[in-house]
Amino acid sequence: MIALAHRLNLPFTPPYDVAALLAAQRTHAVTGIDAPEFSGSTAGETRGTVETPDAVITRSIRHNGLFALVRATFRDAHVELSSSVPVDDGLARRVRRWLDLDAIPADTAHQLGDDPVIGPLVARRPGLRIFGHIDDVEAACFAVLGQQVSLASARTFQRRFVAAYGVRDFATGYSLLPDAAEIAARDPLEIREAVGLTRSRAATLHAVAAELASGLTLDGDPDSIRHRLLGLKGIGPWTADYLAVRAIGDRDAFPTGDLVLRRAMGADTARDAMQRGDAWRPLRAYATFHLWTEYAYCAAR
Repeated sequence: MIALAHRLNLPFTPPYDVAALLAAQRTHAVTGIDAPEFSGSTAGETRGTVETPDAVITRSIRHNGLFALVRATFRDAHVELSSSVPVDDGLARRVRRWLDLDAIPADTAHQLGDDPVIGPLVARRPGLRIFGHIDDVEAACFAVLGQQVSLASARTFQRRFVAAYGVRDFATGYSLLPDAAEIAARDPLEIREAVGLTRSRAATLHAVAAELASGLTLDGDPDSIRHRLLGLKGIGPWTADYLAVRAIGDRDAFPTGDLVLRRAMGADTARDAMQRGDAWRPLRAYATFHLWTEYAYCAAR
């Protein structure tokens, strides 16, 4: 295990369903970011992602312009955060958002526990948290790469993106994505060829990077961020709502265009899903994550 010099304990309110969060993390893990890349090995997708005997996530991030590794080790009532760079207030806040450490499980149970659809899932996983994103550039670019494709295809595009543009730290095997300005400086046709995207998808990714470079952040007023995202060509409701759940932190966000969610609900259309989901306000994002966890992340189990 790579030694990380800086540590801080981040408390949370139990219970915390670590197994469910790790299942979501494994489902979305991308080699180089969430797990080290090893030369000549195809096993890097899962290797290093979860380390035993503790429940651990190790990944790369950019913090204050620097490459860093962070490791979250889950304890009974806190996450032990280890980092290769000093843990300042900004980094602690980013990790708390990423791992949903400020959630109060009793509030979710009170709001959703009696619902005939979500209630049994809350009873099964009372400590479920929303697995978020720790980096705006990664969140936005990966969401665009996941538009209108299966999760497996999305991860393929994401791996290609990291391989093409990530800067690899050979000492650790992890990579660092470029910042938004660096991506925005690339020709969309170059991105298209490097990742294997359609022309329109490459243009959308470039537009999102340019918007981030011009000052957009995913940490702020959800309605304002959603409005700004929807103003970009190629960004529709699914992308904006997906980011609202996993990156912006809108706990009432509800991606009705998500096919996995609609299948789990038994809804044929986005309108049908919207009507059924009204009962889950103001915590529709938690209802969404319960359904994703039950029917996607933990379905094989």
